[in-house]
Amino acid sequence: MRYVLNNRDVDCALIDFQNFEGLKAHIQYSGTYPDPIDEQKARDLREAISFMYCRHGCGKCEPECPHNVPVNTIMRYNYYFTLKGREKQAMQEYLRLPGGKPDACISCPGYCGNACPYGVLVRPLLAMAHHNLSAGELSQA
Repeated sequence: MRYVLNNRDVDCALIDFQNFEGLKAHIQYSGTYPDPIDEQKARDLREAISFMYCRHGCGKCEPECPHNVPVNTIMRYNYYFTLKGREKQAMQEYLRLPGGKPDACISCPGYCGNACPYGVLVRPLLAMAHHNLSAGELSQA
């Protein structure tokens, strides 16, 4: 949080939290600045996990998908599921989602991953998202 607030291009940070403990955890960063070590750790972490972080909104992969899998939307729902504590809502939205499902990705050569400008491993992330959001495993189609 301190890293974000210290960025000159950031005027404010919108944070959501589930309870007052979450609020207290974030208030401590108000008016503080990151240590140079914290900044380096943030850069190292960003570089180490960049291939696993889908920028759900980029949209470069979706036009390449021959199965019309709504990658951005699925990744966003998985974000809600894994990081926002909104598991039930994410699963309900996923079940209502039109378009292809990630089980179509099993036999696909991975056009989406080739189109990703960030080098994200799209197919494995879609499989994980499907597992999370459907409370099951991919069918072996």
